[in-house]
Amino acid sequence: MSLNPVIHRTPAELLRLARAILSATGSPPEQADDVAEALVGSNMAGHDSHGIQLLAGYIDGVRAGRVFPAEKPTLIKREKAMAILDGHWGWGQTSGRAGAKLAIELAAENGVGAVVVRNCHHIGRVGEYVELMAKAGMTGIALANVGPSVLAHGGTAKRLGTNPIAWAAPGGDPSRPLVLDIATSTIAGNKVALARARGVEEMAPGLFVDKHGEPTQSPTAYFDGGTLLPFYGHKGFGLGTMVEFLGGALSGSLPPEQLAIQYGNGTIFVAFNIGAFVPPETFRSQVDQFRNVMETMPPAKGFERVLAPGDPEADARLARAKSGIPVPEPTWNGLVEIAASLGLTPDGVAKQL
Repeated sequence: MSLNPVIHRTPAELLRLARAILSATGSPPEQADDVAEALVGSNMAGHDSHGIQLLAGYIDGVRAGRVFPAEKPTLIKREKAMAILDGHWGWGQTSGRAGAKLAIELAAENGVGAVVVRNCHHIGRVGEYVELMAKAGMTGIALANVGPSVLAHGGTAKRLGTNPIAWAAPGGDPSRPLVLDIATSTIAGNKVALARARGVEEMAPGLFVDKHGEPTQSPTAYFDGGTLLPFYGHKGFGLGTMVEFLGGALSGSLPPEQLAIQYGNGTIFVAFNIGAFVPPETFRSQVDQFRNVMETMPPAKGFERVLAPGDPEADARLARAKSGIPVPEPTWNGLVEIAASLGLTPDGVAKQL
């Protein structure tokens, strides 16, 4: 099997190009920074599925009139420990950061802060927002429903999205919080897209079915009407249903079928002020003790070491700071074409007339 070539780019190079493309399509500097930093930040964390490869689709959304890049989220309601934001179909990363920061603010005042965001474009990697909570010394969760792409357990049709769940908790090292960031499906749809961009012909079995409901390992077959499966059957389907109502219905967002058209998320952020419950140093000490147990535990056969949640992302950041970010050649070529159509060079610089 021959995979597509990979081009390595530094974070600074990708940030510069992404900001230039976003600015050229109507994004003010702050919103362009939000999206570019989130995409490249996902690449740095090893989540290429939610990295720079999404930019082309985002720009298509702007050109089709589904995304309004100059819009900012506005506050609809703030009462005690809760708040509602309207994203106005601006960039989801801008709305997501605003929601997470407001949840932190509410938790500082009330012990707990819960914020929902409606009319919200795709927010990207959900783990980014709980990492913000951990950096603020809090623990918290983020949930988001998505357009339908996951087979109902025991059924024959798509009913839920990949509906991710993320959670983070701070320890003594601010750069290595515990972080869980998972889809409630067997795999995120964007990971299948990444495999296709890399030229992968077969993925692991049991991830998705083709348009006839038959098992397949082909990313091409998935994108030809296939459907993802919920992870561990009824368990993933049950968690996905929970996210559908906490992230989707509770935020007053569109149903999954319409979110698929808008490529959006119904989102909720919940932050917990640790100091309102227990001494923060006690909590952080327990996190560090847990991490120490993982680090000193003998690994099972086939494993180099036992990883705590969040370790793969922290390891990837260190490695990619040295090696750069791998971008599949088709993805890079697509970005270069978009840049050229906007009068930009691959370096994100306006061409001389």
